[in-house]
Amino acid sequence: MRRLLFTALFTLIQAGSSFGFETNGHLWPQMPIHYWINPSGCPILPSGKTFEELVAEAAAQWSSQPCATVSFELSGTTTAGLEPDGQSTFLCIAQDWNCGAGAAGCNIWIPRAAGETPENDIALNADTLEWVEGGPDATQTGSIDPVAVLTHEIGHMLGLAHSADPYASMYYGTLPNAIQATLDGDDRAGICSLYPSGAPGCATDADCGDDQACVDIQGQMVCDDMHDGPGALCSKTHIDCADMCWVSFFECSQVCLFTAADYTQGYCAPLCNDKQCPPDFHCVYLSQYDVNVCFVDEGSEDGGDGGEPDGAFEESPVSTDDDGQVDEGSDAANGDPDSGTDLDVPAGGGCGCGGTHTFGWLPICGLPFLLRSRRRLPTVQGKNFSG
Repeated sequence: MRRLLFTALFTLIQAGSSFGFETNGHLWPQMPIHYWINPSGCPILPSGKTFEELVAEAAAQWSSQPCATVSFELSGTTTAGLEPDGQSTFLCIAQDWNCGAGAAGCNIWIPRAAGETPENDIALNADTLEWVEGGPDATQTGSIDPVAVLTHEIGHMLGLAHSADPYASMYYGTLPNAIQATLDGDDRAGICSLYPSGAPGCATDADCGDDQACVDIQGQMVCDDMHDGPGALCSKTHIDCADMCWVSFFECSQVCLFTAADYTQGYCAPLCNDKQCPPDFHCVYLSQYDVNVCFVDEGSEDGGDGGEPDGAFEESPVSTDDDGQVDEGSDAANGDPDSGTDLDVPAGGGCGCGGTHTFGWLPICGLPFLLRSRRRLPTVQGKNFSG
């Protein structure tokens, strides 16, 4: 059989967020932040990592930024729960989860009197959601990456609100593949703005890692990831399309267009509401979603396996869960976007970090396309840049 190959345009998109971080008004007057661990009911993970180690891993994401004066200190273990007791506690709730159906976590900020250290309790859902180290892929439901949830919640603890940056730890929905377990440029700029050390996060690109660039985000020089352009490979275990559409087709410009029924293969595809596409793509209107997407051209280049080329495709709708977009009160996993997570704690507020969002048979929000060939599934050639 001759396999159908497409030569698609792909680029590496320059880093630099166009969204910008936002703050929630919380600020710690002094460092380090002392915290306690309540390990009761926390799942035993295959790696053997303890809840204490998971919290430390997430906290290190924020404390390791050279442009910020953020630090944490473990004060010990406790049996305390979500309660105003003067200490900031990380805990698991293994039964009778009451932070909102489907929510993955609760973040309770309890203001103190002037001059007193603030209190912030964080709880993770160990009752109705499975914990998956390294995160669920884009097709898994009912699971969360505990480090990603903790990283997001600690961001709220430090004073950051939700972000519209599609790869930020503070993004307002939950992302697959542990994307939110590490910071991106928007997160770094936010924390360095709230707790400036006086030093820049970077001076040149050489100060940053692979596939990163030193950029200015709201006056902060920080390292930001570079993401994949049109034609780059994506799959259920790797999605890095620049300006990705996760929860809607607004304020974004690309989707991962899957070309395999098991979501192991696809490519980054731009939206084309202006009917313009990059070279080697053509604009297709998908009426069931009222959106225009650039499909790679139906080439019939010989892939060398002896079969007959078949460039005919069907755009097939796939079933989806409800939109998982969340407000500042709750990041619900497969939940109602308007469902808050307010707990009955004096002077407190709740926030749950989204769990499995809208990942169902449809891998992620904003990816309602399964491109199927009538014979053989297409592949897209292109180097895959990870960021």
